[in-house]
Amino acid sequence: MNLQVSDTLETLIYFQMTKLCNIKMKKVFSVFISLYMFFYTLPVLAFDFGLEDTGKGAGYDLTDINISLKIGIVLKMLLSLIGVLLLGLLVYGGYRWMIARDNDQMVTKAKDTIKHAIVGLVIIVAAYIITAFIGTKIGF
Repeated sequence: MNLQVSDTLETLIYFQMTKLCNIKMKKVFSVFISLYMFFYTLPVLAFDFGLEDTGKGAGYDLTDINISLKIGIVLKMLLSLIGVLLLGLLVYGGYRWMIARDNDQMVTKAKDTIKHAIVGLVIIVAAYIITAFIGTKIGF
């Protein structure tokens, strides 16, 4: 009897240690892959594709980048990123609604998530339109 308890305890400890090691290995692997992808793409970012020559040939002045142009680029990137996040929230709300089945409380939470995401998306689209309109008037 004592031997069986000891074997069961050893098996339990073994499985817990294996699970802990798997979690640590997943973290190490994900960090390694992230660093690899970051450093792997750095030479691509530094590579000259000849776009400066193309821009100069098209008549653009590439040396004069004013603050309004930088602000416009940052705002457009930020609004686009938030739009993607809100699209993810819509998908998440739909998924929660699908798995809710007959649970009214979960269905209500899923509907609220979808409603809030749609309201946020409308606000972001309006902000993007306003930014684009003002940007054309100011020049960015």
